[in-house]
Amino acid sequence: MSDEEFERRMKEQFDQLTAIVINLGERVDQLGERVDQLGERVDQIGTKVEKLTEKVDKLTDAVVGLAAIVGRHDQQIAELIEHGKEIDERFKATDERINALIAIVEKTFRRPDEQ
Repeated sequence: MSDEEFERRMKEQFDQLTAIVINLGERVDQLGERVDQLGERVDQIGTKVEKLTEKVDKLTDAVVGLAAIVGRHDQQIAELIEHGKEIDERFKATDERINALIAIVEKTFRRPDEQ
């Protein structure tokens, strides 16, 4: 192999290596841009997650408040049911007294032919 041929081959290999390095540099730049884009997306997602977390916290507070209200209403409904039962008992007692009074009045004011 002559010196000229050796130099020519070395120049070809150098040119190939230079092209590879340039190509790698371009790819590194492209990857850098993609990493920057992904960083921006991650920041956007983080912001959205924070907003959603705040909304979930508010909804959780609202649900807890509603559960407390439902608990109070359940208690009030139970009290109303109990009062209703007491009123029913009073009505029964009143009906019995009215029926007893009616029986007394009927006996007292009954005509002799109805006895």
